[in-house]
Amino acid sequence: MANENDIQKIEALFLRLIKVLTTHEAKIANEYICTKAAATYLGISPELLENWRTYGDGPKFTKLAHAVRYKKSNLDEFMLSRTKANTAEVPRG
Repeated sequence: MANENDIQKIEALFLRLIKVLTTHEAKIANEYICTKAAATYLGISPELLENWRTYGDGPKFTKLAHAVRYKKSNLDEFMLSRTKANTAEVPRG
């Protein structure tokens, strides 16, 4: 049978575990964003982003069941791949 000291150690360990999991969940939630937030991030409409996704013209995305999520670093990569020196230059990608 556990004594009071063991119970306190278990409770402290449990609280540390909750803190680690909460921090990890917050990191994931901040790193992956929905279509609407991704469109806002890129300065375009969600409909345009959905069209790009359908035809393979847009940034990389992750699909979990019916949920589509965009990693912010992939959105940044996509923006960089569309950088042009002048209006005559065709975007890469």
